[in-house]
Amino acid sequence: PNQNIISKYDDGGADGEEDIVLTKRMVSMEALIRQSRHYNQKVRVNALQGVLELLQQYDVSKTGQSLSQVIQCVLEALVDSCNKVRKVVLQVLTTLFTQRTGQ
Repeated sequence: PNQNIISKYDDGGADGEEDIVLTKRMVSMEALIRQSRHYNQKVRVNALQGVLELLQQYDVSKTGQSLSQVIQCVLEALVDSCNKVRKVVLQVLTTLFTQRTGQ
């Protein structure tokens, strides 16, 4: 399948190599979370669509971010003034809850 994974190297860290997954646009979850707070609504929508893309393909633990960081990002966007942002938030939450309940 179309999986985008990069290796992130730690400078002298004992952990060695850590794989971070990316969207088709080659954006990490960390960058998507930052972009979800952008002033431009199109950037916020695209960021949350990227979050959705990664969560549909991977467990959140593979994204380089904790579940609480992802949920915090999504919940902040839940009260966004842009309807398009809120619609994507609903899709992300549905995906998260579906994964967590195993359905």
